Amino acid sequence: MNLLKVYEYTLGELNKREAPSILLEDFNYFLNKAIQQYINKIYNIFELSQQQTDDLRILKKEVNLNLDPETGVTSLPGDYRHMLSCTVNYEVKSNFKCFSVGDIVSFGAGRMTTDMQTLIRQNHYFKPTYFRPYYYITRDKIIIYSDKQNIFEPVEIKIEYLGKPTVLTLTQEHLDLDPTDSTIPVFGTIIGV
Repeated sequence: MNLLKVYEYTLGELNKREAPSILLEDFNYFLNKAIQQYINKIYNIFELSQQQTDDLRILKKEVNLNLDPETGVTSLPGDYRHMLSCTVNYEVKSNFKCFSVGDIVSFGAGRMTTDMQTLIRQNHYFKPTYFRPYYYITRDKIIIYSDKQNIFEPVEIKIEYLGKPTVLTLTQEHLDLDPTDSTIPVFGTIIGV
């Protein structure tokens, strides 16, 4: 279904309810707002069922990000919206147990919330380690918390996240086109419906 059809159906529904006509700018605003609300609703129950996972798979992305070894900080991708998973890759700096110098090992990171920070500082069993790192998301950065040993150096993180959807805009030029024209934005490819 293309965006013009969605607009036509919206106008049809408004006429049935004897509502006033909708301006094109208002249509674009409410459509994009509805998409954002739908994504937030599905994200809250993401991966509870295959259908919900499939609805958002078009927005699911995976990226490897280099970490600053001193601070454990990296920038979020520009299209980041919601974190799904985070894995920290470490370079082994000295022989330890079954690890050799130069090996790259990976461990899943848990999300650190603001209220967890105090608990982690006060409770030895929750302190970050190489095998139990935490990540904390600030406005546009990810901070990785891990132990400060000289054995494992965090060098990279792999994150899976939901990206931002494409903003849809219907213009007067689209309204003047033939409804089957391929230049009209396609609605279903934006949110997987």
